[in-house]
Amino acid sequence: MLYEGGWLSKGLQTLSSTSPTTVASVHPSTSASPRLSASPGASPTAPPAPVLFTLGNGVAGDSVFRIRPGTAVAGYTRLVFDMHGGGLPTMSITRPDDLHVAVTFKNSTVSGIAVNGIKSYQIAGIEPGVQQAADGTITIDLARPVRVTAFTLPATGAYAWRLVVDLHTS
Repeated sequence: MLYEGGWLSKGLQTLSSTSPTTVASVHPSTSASPRLSASPGASPTAPPAPVLFTLGNGVAGDSVFRIRPGTAVAGYTRLVFDMHGGGLPTMSITRPDDLHVAVTFKNSTVSGIAVNGIKSYQIAGIEPGVQQAADGTITIDLARPVRVTAFTLPATGAYAWRLVVDLHTS
């Protein structure tokens, strides 16, 4: 176990930007000293982004056709993701870092959605949807750290299935 910059990490560590990468592993043994082994050329892997919410009922073949701002007041901004389809796909909301929130729609299309001009006190912008095989991801660029809440709404009347993401000022 290594302690570095507030993180406890095990396994892969980059020692400096100019030195070769070294991997150290500690193996338990009956002796009092640990054995270290090193293998040059291994590169560190970033931990997966923390999952904030997993929502939906697993419907496949849906598409996000619009992102629209809902309520925008000083305390929070609401984003509404309108969807075509017969239900809600599995949706995962993750936090890659303090200034990004990623929304992944499993087995759904997100390409071609207009994202220009969606800005607020909490939102610096929204990146165009990225399709990776059957899954689509939309990344929200934040203007400042926020607290995220999310919920879904079924299709009713003139409204389609919806994912609602609220970004609250921390």
